[in-house]
Amino acid sequence: MTLEQQFELIKSLVLLIGGGLIGIAASLTMHWLEAKREQRREAKRLQRKDYQTALEWAKKGRKDSLRGAHLKGADLIEVDLAGADLRNADLQRAYLVLTNLQEAILVLANLQEAVLVRANLQRAYLGFANLQRAILVDANLQGAWLRGANLQGAWLVGADLRGAILRGANFQEADLRESKLDGAKADQQTIWPEGFEVPEGVVVED
Repeated sequence: MTLEQQFELIKSLVLLIGGGLIGIAASLTMHWLEAKREQRREAKRLQRKDYQTALEWAKKGRKDSLRGAHLKGADLIEVDLAGADLRNADLQRAYLVLTNLQEAILVLANLQEAVLVRANLQRAYLGFANLQRAILVDANLQGAWLRGANLQGAWLVGADLRGAILRGANFQEADLRESKLDGAKADQQTIWPEGFEVPEGVVVED
């Protein structure tokens, strides 16, 4: 039973017993609160550990896996993470300005509202990643694999998407002004911003 389910059970018990066994209900509530606090402490400990691993990843020989890492809001500006395994990592609202993520594996990663200005994502694997409202101004996404990625509302002004795989990607409400798309591969499932004219250089497959 999850902590949330336990809390719902406690609330139900309080409603059923009224004032008769209020002490037991209070004890159960305190137990739930302490478990919740411990859960939060553990999450913060993991976040600190993953952050330190990310900062020292290149220096330590690029061996440590960052798969599923807790890096929400992390400051990783100019950090070298080329080739890092960041599958399922939580990078929501992370600062990745000028960060080297060349050939990094970011499949299913959460990059919602992340700041990736001038980040190097050349040949990175971003399949089914969440990039909603991410800021990718002047980012290098040449040859990146963005199959099924969610870029809804992303800011891609000046981004280099030449040769990128865009099959099934969602660019709804994204800003693609001055972006480079020559040789990019899209398909009928690729969702473009309303009114956006797909450049002739984009290969649209059936």
